[in-house]
Amino acid sequence: MEERRICENCKQECIATTYCEYCVRNYLKAKFSDWTSENNVIDNLIQKCQTETLVPKMVVEWIPYNNLQNIKYLTKVGGLNVILKKLKNVENADQSWLEEVYYMLVMRKMDIDLRNYLQQNHNQLIWKERILIMCDIINAIDRIHREKAIHRDLHSGNILYSQFNGRWFVSDLGFCGPADKSPKSIYGNLPYVAPEEISSGQPPFNNYNHDYYLATNIINGTRPKIVPETSLEYKNLMEQCWNADPLKRSDIGTNFQKI
Repeated sequence: MEERRICENCKQECIATTYCEYCVRNYLKAKFSDWTSENNVIDNLIQKCQTETLVPKMVVEWIPYNNLQNIKYLTKVGGLNVILKKLKNVENADQSWLEEVYYMLVMRKMDIDLRNYLQQNHNQLIWKERILIMCDIINAIDRIHREKAIHRDLHSGNILYSQFNGRWFVSDLGFCGPADKSPKSIYGNLPYVAPEEISSGQPPFNNYNHDYYLATNIINGTRPKIVPETSLEYKNLMEQCWNADPLKRSDIGTNFQKI
């Protein structure tokens, strides 16, 4: 068990010896109204990280690009372009834990989306690799659902690969919203990231116009063709996901277990 001490300022039991993690958090909370990324999801994520921080020199912060000076490109790590800026005595010099801060701007540049990846590598992909892609996608969707939200624009162009850790990520959450709140508009598009795309290497209904007639045909039971080399287990899972009755489709947890 960590040895605790009483902070002279806030009178709470803190773990740190050279600063108080509670004072750090309170300082950051007081600054919540001073900044915004203009994206509620990003703001909430950063604020959550700040209210749980233990190490002040590793605080997640939103820094507007215009506030950076003497920007210097350092390196590329996998799919990431890294720019580092070191600042000293940034503000409130009486706060010892702010005497030296490292600001790092990481501009994520994913190398390829799933649609192009499948088109370029379909013939070389073994089933184990396809299943690993499905695991990453299902895991990402599950995280969104755990936040009681839905993506609303999920398709293979929004599934991006990062060479930094060799994983696939769900991106473009601009239409993402609460699952229990009916949207005022129709979101998404017909060439969604369906399971058959990973088996065939092509978006579903690739030879059809994505219009009202295709949407009507899908509602009436039209489904993509299953390529001959698809395994029986994967075929059965696809057909279950295709069920016109949402209550008869397997949920995200069941899909992950089966995959």
